[in-house]
Amino acid sequence: MNETPGGSPELFQRKICGITSIEDAEAMGAAGADALGLNFYPKSKRFLRSEIAADVRQAIPSDVAAVGLFVNGDVVDVVSAAQRLSLDWIQLHGDEPPEYLARLRRLGAPPVLKAFRCGPDWKQEIIDFLASCAALDCSPGALLVDGFDQNSYGGTGQAADWQALADWQDWLTCEYLVLAGGLRPDNVVAAIDAVHPSAVDTASGVEIEPGRKDPSLAARFCANAQAAMGV
Repeated sequence: MNETPGGSPELFQRKICGITSIEDAEAMGAAGADALGLNFYPKSKRFLRSEIAADVRQAIPSDVAAVGLFVNGDVVDVVSAAQRLSLDWIQLHGDEPPEYLARLRRLGAPPVLKAFRCGPDWKQEIIDFLASCAALDCSPGALLVDGFDQNSYGGTGQAADWQALADWQDWLTCEYLVLAGGLRPDNVVAAIDAVHPSAVDTASGVEIEPGRKDPSLAARFCANAQAAMGV
């Protein structure tokens, strides 16, 4: 991974989440993704089993960011996994409060990608969360905004509110926004044109079935996203 002068990895632009096998780790890197997500939430359909996690991590190309997704996990366990697997980012996809990020920072965790869902009052929730993080000196490295499903923490294929996100640079006190939620090869260009995010993230949009990726769909997704973002 390339690094910023401060030592943190540069933000990726094309993330594919829910990698569950060595084959998919290799194929998604070859398809053009510059970040791959490893899901450590046991209730997820894309949960990565601990006995193969190290092998899957090792299969991720060196120029592709490894992002570990956690949901309301024990802080010490999260940091331990991040260190053991040499994760570049920790993605928090649960209800973790600012104090949780402060503990991660004190324990020397990698940069945090904090996810939010477009539920009721989600904008104010993000604004208040970032204000609290700033007061605790633990601001996340980037934010991810996903679609909303009250019964799930993500990976549902539900689209985020593109229209409400169009002006994110005017109210979001975070430099990087990752757009997720229902993104596919056939709609990622429209999503980028509407929101102008820093990065895009997909899981179900490039799958044959949950946890099993389609290299052709992934290549189209990455190519379309790259063209739309002008990189």
